[in-house]
Amino acid sequence: MTETNGLILLIEDDQQTRRFLRSNLGGRGWRIAEAEAGKPGLAMAKAE
Repeated sequence: MTETNGLILLIEDDQQTRRFLRSNLGGRGWRIAEAEAGKPGLAMAKAE
């Protein structure tokens, strides 16, 4: 069973950077919520 460290909200417009961070942080047990821009990211944060 994999232990999770918590949730990270990743707001980044560059797809390759998001993919890199998701892979590295997810591999270390973090759950990742992603958004391409600030407004959608803020909406995700408010909903959480």
